Amino acid sequence: EVIAFQWSCHTLDSDGKLEHTDYLASGEVDPRREFVESLLRAVGTSGSVLVYSSYEQTTLRRLAVQFPDLERQINDLISRFVDLLSLVKDNYYHPAFRGSFSIKRVLPVMVPGYDYSDLAIGEGETASAAFVDIVEGRVDDDELDHVLFDLLEYCKRDTEAMVRIWQRLQAIAMDGDS
Repeated sequence: EVIAFQWSCHTLDSDGKLEHTDYLASGEVDPRREFVESLLRAVGTSGSVLVYSSYEQTTLRRLAVQFPDLERQINDLISRFVDLLSLVKDNYYHPAFRGSFSIKRVLPVMVPGYDYSDLAIGEGETASAAFVDIVEGRVDDDELDHVLFDLLEYCKRDTEAMVRIWQRLQAIAMDGDS
């Protein structure tokens, strides 16, 4: 079973100001309820929520089953999702995608110079493995702060990537620029 242990949220207000909040479980207790409650507080009850693929929806639906008292709030959140993967797949193609629409492939093409190459943790499986290492005590105390920082930076990059892809899609739609 996948355990939701981390989220990141970039909020773009009507003035174009971008704010970031995040959550990373301590690894000491089951993080699922705290994960979903903190996420619901962070995203509020209005506005679109950008996601990239169905992963977030699938994870939240599982949490709704585990926490029936939060089911309505979770479903309300899911109803606000805008899937950027679908938008890109249906409306934009570039040969540099090389047949893949993963965020790791799309981001540097749509937002040149912006990718994951500078991060110590650059993909989800590595992030999950790092968290398991923390939970199972395989991360030394002197390394723990670095691993936690790397996890936060990776997740932050994912959500900032979604904002940048969204902004690029808006520019293309307005200017016809490709």
